[in-house]
Amino acid sequence: MQQRNYILSRFFRIMIPLCLSVFIGSIAIYEYYNFSRESQALEHRLDQLGSTYALLYAEPVNSGSLDRIQAITIALISDSDIVEVVIRDTGNRVLEEFTTGYDPDAALAKTIRINHASESGYGPIGLSLIHI
Repeated sequence: MQQRNYILSRFFRIMIPLCLSVFIGSIAIYEYYNFSRESQALEHRLDQLGSTYALLYAEPVNSGSLDRIQAITIALISDSDIVEVVIRDTGNRVLEEFTTGYDPDAALAKTIRINHASESGYGPIGLSLIHI
């Protein structure tokens, strides 16, 4: 009987740490995979938002219509993930700016040139900076 208790105690001393290690390792692998997948999805979303809104800002920035720029910014900041938006013209003058107060260095950021096509040609007319 004592031999059996000795074998069981050795078995549990080996199996319990082994099972806990496998369990914790599998949770760590899952969390790493989930984090990388979510961060890639967020980067893709930022690319889409930046490209879409750079196109939307093109005409108002070209014409200097601050009311339309503000209306587009209001539509953009209705997204709860947006931390900061800055719209600049070619002279680096800020046309519109919004910030939530969060540290933008900790967020994903995308700066996209705002381009405009007209009869005289195609060229940059400003910058759109979006932080998520």
